[in-house]
Amino acid sequence: MIKKTVIILLIIMLASFITSGIILYNTGGVKAINKNNYEINKEAIYEDIENVTEINIETTTTDINFINTDNNEIKINLVGSLNGLFYKIDNELVTSIDDNKLDIKALTQTIGLFVFSSELELNIYLPVNYSNKIHINTATGDINLSERNFAELGIYSTTGDVYLKTITTDKGNLTTTTGDIDANFLSGNYDIKSTTGDIDVSVEETFELNISTTTGDVFLQNIDNSSVKIETTTGDISLINSFVGTQRENDVDGIIGKNATNSVTIDTITGDVDIE
Repeated sequence: MIKKTVIILLIIMLASFITSGIILYNTGGVKAINKNNYEINKEAIYEDIENVTEINIETTTTDINFINTDNNEIKINLVGSLNGLFYKIDNELVTSIDDNKLDIKALTQTIGLFVFSSELELNIYLPVNYSNKIHINTATGDINLSERNFAELGIYSTTGDVYLKTITTDKGNLTTTTGDIDANFLSGNYDIKSTTGDIDVSVEETFELNISTTTGDVFLQNIDNSSVKIETTTGDISLINSFVGTQRENDVDGIIGKNATNSVTIDTITGDVDIE
């Protein structure tokens, strides 16, 4: 009797699922994909950014690439494909300007029973003369950004990796959970945090770095003329020969170079620290 009841319930559930799929398909609520593939190519252009003081970007699985331009307009292009069956897509690309803030959202509401893969890129063509605030929030998408100067830079990622090159900012916040951070030639002030992702940073000119991880390793290069404070619980610490100061098994306090013009503070639990 129990077995018969379970079978009946399963049949009802399957029928409900099929009926829901048909209704959503007929009303346009579900993208029915031939060959399991849905192509996306959306674009938005803002011709004058003179009064834009802040840019906020939010995505889920989409990679984010910044392309530097010499004109005065911002072009936003979401391109690529989703592979799956019976999924609902809202907000493919939504942009708006309010109170001098440009908001960009890409695929923030994708709901599906079978979404197999995503090959999407959010390409942002950003004028080189834009130097105000920018904040980026993504779940699994990677972030690529190079040769920029910002008053404020905030990057928040869950599993996506962050790639930076030649970035200057007065206030930088780079945060990931499992994603790695690979940042070369940084200048300015940065708080850099990761749980299990590794952090690999090289710096130039003046800088202040506050770095923390749980199990992620930390690799630093070109840390000249700076005070250095490092604390770990069980992680190993490896220092460049020019370090002068106190080095114990799990903590370090001293100077690299001739003076302490810059500063580096590192805190890990099991992550290793390597300064070259």
